[in-house]
Amino acid sequence: MKKLSQLIATVCFVGYVPVAPGTAGSLVATLAFILMPTYLPHVPFTIGSFALFLLAVWAADRSAGVARPDPSEVVIDEVMGMVVAIAYLPLTPLVLIGSFALFRVFDIAKPFPVRQFEKLPGGWGIVMDDVIAGVYANAALRAGMFLWERYF
Repeated sequence: MKKLSQLIATVCFVGYVPVAPGTAGSLVATLAFILMPTYLPHVPFTIGSFALFLLAVWAADRSAGVARPDPSEVVIDEVMGMVVAIAYLPLTPLVLIGSFALFRVFDIAKPFPVRQFEKLPGGWGIVMDDVIAGVYANAALRAGMFLWERYF
């Protein structure tokens, strides 16, 4: 089970890239969304997202250590953050690029209360801060899309 949790937590070892593993994990999620239809039905997307969330918390928890509570090689949390960032939006190239960029900004900057979620124990803290960063990215993208449609 330890090897399985490591495989999941590192997203098939993508988390071991030497530079910017979090960005690499987010990019893998974005590339996976490119392969999907531009519209995902809400119910299967919601069920799949919830299942991925539970899997991410489990794998991150098993991979985290006491000395390093959020190891950089664990990137399943970035994948989960990207899932939230694109939730219920059309999977067009512009939306995917925007969600990737905004998610990375919010994940790195960690505006309030993103950083506070890191304090949750184990896998919960590892995953939840990225989920909240994904919520910010999704909201910012929706606001931008609304303003674009309204004024341009």
